[in-house]
Amino acid sequence: MSRGLPKEVKSCVEKAREAALLAVEVYNKPAVTFRTGCYVSLMVIAWTSLFHAMFLRDGRKPYFRKKGKRRYERVDGDYKHWDLAECLTQYFGGSASPIKGNLEFVRLLRNKIEHRSMPEIDPTVFGECQACILNLEEMLVAQFGDRYSINSYLTFPLRMTREAPVQKLQPSAAGKDVLGFVEQFRATLSTDIAADQRYCFQVYLVPKIGNHPTGDTVAVDFVHYDPLKPDEMAKYEKVVALIKERQVPVANLGRFRPSDVVREVQKLGHSDFTIAKHTWAWKYYSIRPEGGAVDPFQCKTDFCVYDAVHHDYVYTERWIKKLDKAWRNPSEKAAILTTR
Repeated sequence: MSRGLPKEVKSCVEKAREAALLAVEVYNKPAVTFRTGCYVSLMVIAWTSLFHAMFLRDGRKPYFRKKGKRRYERVDGDYKHWDLAECLTQYFGGSASPIKGNLEFVRLLRNKIEHRSMPEIDPTVFGECQACILNLEEMLVAQFGDRYSINSYLTFPLRMTREAPVQKLQPSAAGKDVLGFVEQFRATLSTDIAADQRYCFQVYLVPKIGNHPTGDTVAVDFVHYDPLKPDEMAKYEKVVALIKERQVPVANLGRFRPSDVVREVQKLGHSDFTIAKHTWAWKYYSIRPEGGAVDPFQCKTDFCVYDAVHHDYVYTERWIKKLDKAWRNPSEKAAILTTR
């Protein structure tokens, strides 16, 4: 499949491959503290290059056009290529996907931390980072063949403990902001996507027990989870049950749509509260950005979070309590009603 690739396509594939290898190399270096920041920055480059290679191979030019014109934009004489956000839109459209969700997370996380070193967040986002490289390897091979696989260059990292690493670093103010973003983004995901290994790769490490190891025995076996093989998966689930009670995430638990907020506030005795007044209220308190904002996640998360799947906002019970209190204060209510 990869033989005879046009020069521009081949260049993008090789760039994607090399950026991914560098990302893993940096991530696995024991002395690196800017681990996640370097990794997600390089993986954004890797995925963007892979998408460019696929588009170019299929005869599509991944360049931005001038607004209202057929001509392409240029930056310093070169065509302005689609960034990862545009590549995701062009490739997935409006459909939801665990891979798309993972890449949206990685892209937004890169924007949050690329200029800040926050080692305290590394354990929290390890699953998304692991899924990102596994997804890239799978798509790279599927689209361009085994010769571009990076799997043979990667090894299982050595560890200094039999226990899971304990997070000893206290998050800084910036770290708390990023951890808040992580929690907020995960809350927007559907149950199916949040539990999918292609969004977040999570594993249990269980010591192998064997009285008679042979020369062919390997120290680490990777068992592929295949729901189409029920007998094998029954054994797998039994092992999981021995380790930890299974928990299924519920998306947007305890969150309210605007119409729900209005209904709840009216139940508290404020029959004059409407959708329009709800809009004036969130504008008055500046709890979320206006529609179409560059970074829609910039919310006051005590009251409101952005739902990345549905591209809208959901609100918390604390917001309902704040509105109830405001509507009982004549001067505060009057101030909100003047906000249009």
